[in-house]
Amino acid sequence: MTTSGIYRLTFAPGVEYIGKAIDIEKRWEEHANSFLRNKAATKMMAAFKQYGYPNGEILATVHKDHIDFMESYYIDREKPSLNTVRSESISDEDFELVQELISLLGYSTIDHLKTMKLLQQTKDELRDELESALEQVARLQIEYDEKRETNEALLSLKQQEIRHDREMLRKDEEIEAIRKELALKNRPWYTKLLG
Repeated sequence: MTTSGIYRLTFAPGVEYIGKAIDIEKRWEEHANSFLRNKAATKMMAAFKQYGYPNGEILATVHKDHIDFMESYYIDREKPSLNTVRSESISDEDFELVQELISLLGYSTIDHLKTMKLLQQTKDELRDELESALEQVARLQIEYDEKRETNEALLSLKQQEIRHDREMLRKDEEIEAIRKELALKNRPWYTKLLG
């Protein structure tokens, strides 16, 4: 498996080189062969002769679409003594932003675009689901309002029915009292004397 990204070769403390490669492992082999054939860059060849083979370290796994930018970024931040080309300085804000984005830089621009397209599709689907849910909520609100109005009307009718029943009971009591009074008045005269 090949690793694309940014690497550092450390010959001794402070004697470092930062490079980029689409296949870092293969690039390290090329460096080793260059040292053996005495064909490495002047500064690196001098470091090899003085300190021997360097230790290799992968600084970041980066897709080839972003490799040039990231190499400049690491050279600017680390300022390795064996690199001859210097890049423009990166601000502290940019440094923090790049630190946050390093994990994303392992993907190609095409991968990013595919991911963005998928995210947009998901966003559209979620928006459609939200609109559907809001329509459902509106329908349920209408049903709820209609049922509430119906319940309020039924409650009002029930209250009227209760008042009517009470009134009817009162009237029945009045009628019963009148009947008793009439019954007493209509008794034969002699029963009135007997009490």
